[in-house]
Amino acid sequence: MAKAKGFYIKSDLTDAIKKAVGDVSKYDGETQRRLKGVIRKGTQDLLRASKRKARVGPKGNLVKGIEMEYDEKYNRGFVKSTANHSFLLEHGVNPSFAFPKNKKVLKFKGVFARYAFIPARKPRPFMKPALDEVEPKVVKALKEAIDP
Repeated sequence: MAKAKGFYIKSDLTDAIKKAVGDVSKYDGETQRRLKGVIRKGTQDLLRASKRKARVGPKGNLVKGIEMEYDEKYNRGFVKSTANHSFLLEHGVNPSFAFPKNKKVLKFKGVFARYAFIPARKPRPFMKPALDEVEPKVVKALKEAIDP
């Protein structure tokens, strides 16, 4: 099984904030430093909030798989979940059947079956609620950094 690359929940900030942060070079050095600090801190806050809201399983793979990246050149921050099942937890699962691909039957814990029923699972989002919690704080801090 290939390792998941993570999934994204895109946040659309207001147009004014996008425009302000998009071209950081038009500001003086102090404002640039403040903007970069706000984006880095906001990304760190989102990382902490998403780890706090993630449901911890017996092995803790979901929380371990939440990572942060910050690109200083473009002043962008990313928080992603690399756990294989994170997308399924965030969005839920419809009921389905699993059939063997290469063999005639499935084997699970010593039991053989021609198919397996996978029941529906309700979504248990952790990234979107974390984003909803952190985003207003980041927008407010960006406005303050631009107009001190």
